Amino acid sequence: MNSSYGSDDMNQEHFSDIKLCDIHETFRKHLNSRFKSDRKLADNLYAIEFEQQKFNCETCIQVAFAVHDCSKYWFMNFYYNFLTPMIDMNRVHLIYCDTYFMMLAVAGDPKKKYKQGFSTVIEDKEFYDQNFYKFFPKPKQVITNESQSILDKIEQLEERKLKIKELQIENEKKPLGVAYEHCGSTIIALAPKNYWLRQEF
Repeated sequence: MNSSYGSDDMNQEHFSDIKLCDIHETFRKHLNSRFKSDRKLADNLYAIEFEQQKFNCETCIQVAFAVHDCSKYWFMNFYYNFLTPMIDMNRVHLIYCDTYFMMLAVAGDPKKKYKQGFSTVIEDKEFYDQNFYKFFPKPKQVITNESQSILDKIEQLEERKLKIKELQIENEKKPLGVAYEHCGSTIIALAPKNYWLRQEF
């Protein structure tokens, strides 16, 4: 669904096909019938632009707009009706968001590791307990407990593990759900779609 949000109404006709080449490869690309222009980026680095030979246009514009409108509605619903009432927004900064994802800087507990999520900035614990797992994936233990009747019918241990994994993935991919993609201790966002996230391994 993520790719649908971004590409359904993308006008690919005006997109450029650009390749980075050294000086020798640049000379060879000049002989290509699709060659359009070049630009010197460094002493031995050139950006070569080619003319598009084909582009896809398989989605009608009404469907594209409907997908975008729906995604934005649920995105705003999540932010304003769930996230904002639940956490202390004085300790959370919205760095950047797109149609289907957001980047947040959370001023959590400095004594804990950076993977603490929202645990230290929760303002309304009751609201959190009632609504958190409507959006976020449930922990393995919760899924196991809730699915005990299904798991009891499976005798083999390996099959049980596979079933639990399947249920976890199913829960993570639930419609209109939210999942953590990356966590890091530092993020620098220079411009839209231009950011650097530090991840300690």
